[in-house]
Amino acid sequence: MCYILPKKSTSWGQSFGTSMMQPPPFHSTLLKDSSFKSCCTIGGGECNFCRNNGESQEHYRSHALRNQTTGTLVCPILRSYRCDTCGATGDNAHTRNYCPMRDSRRRAPSNGTEVYNATE
Repeated sequence: MCYILPKKSTSWGQSFGTSMMQPPPFHSTLLKDSSFKSCCTIGGGECNFCRNNGESQEHYRSHALRNQTTGTLVCPILRSYRCDTCGATGDNAHTRNYCPMRDSRRRAPSNGTEVYNATE
């Protein structure tokens, strides 16, 4: 599993009001490990999640969002996030917009049509 700590603290978790756990410390020996390189250099080694959340270029290019081979979540920021709706974290971490419980917030009126919350 690949973990890379940003050199500066991120404001992503603070902007969502979440309590973020710190991933394990990064060890430079991982850079020499071929399994690290194979899982973290997918698609040019960029994590779109971190990039879209305003992280530094150095940070978002240091890892990928997912392992291309296994599909396992690699991004240390997203892995440490806990979903407000269902509590998922780690391998199953996701944001509110990607929460599988999101569909359960729909309500069906008596006439059978679906109505979504205005916040969606």
